[in-house]
Amino acid sequence: RSTLFPYTTSSDLLGAAVLTALLGSVFSSLRVIALLENIGGSVSFGQGLSMVFYDLFYFAKMLYLGFVSLGLLIAFGAGSLLLLVLKLRMKLFFRIIVFGVAGAVSMGVMLWAMKNVFFGTQLVAGARDGTGLFLQILAGIIGGLAFAILTRQKPPRDIRSEEHTSEL
Repeated sequence: RSTLFPYTTSSDLLGAAVLTALLGSVFSSLRVIALLENIGGSVSFGQGLSMVFYDLFYFAKMLYLGFVSLGLLIAFGAGSLLLLVLKLRMKLFFRIIVFGVAGAVSMGVMLWAMKNVFFGTQLVAGARDGTGLFLQILAGIIGGLAFAILTRQKPPRDIRSEEHTSEL
């Protein structure tokens, strides 16, 4: 455990990143399906389900998780530093706000950077319009909330008070 992430394990960050990447992948797939249907395409339930699972296996696991993990590592590090400086590290309410915003900013910056690095093409097909971008940012918010909850410090248990409650 480090000073910057005092109550964090690598599994906390990985858990938040996996959740964010999975949600982002599902949101992207569903957005692409909706856009296809908006232009007259027909996507059956089975085809849609197949698309979602294909994207989960190949897109989320093989590509997206790496980008999301790197972005969240930087964003959650900055959020932890902010909470440390403001002496709000122990307050769950502020942790939820800070890490939720950090997750949102991380996804927005990551998608912007990916588009600029790849010659103006948004690699995340479901994030090519405002609704899709909002859904990806929402995935980041949810990942940030999960991180805030996973890394909260639990109060020490008082063994003596447990003994008294078990006697009652």
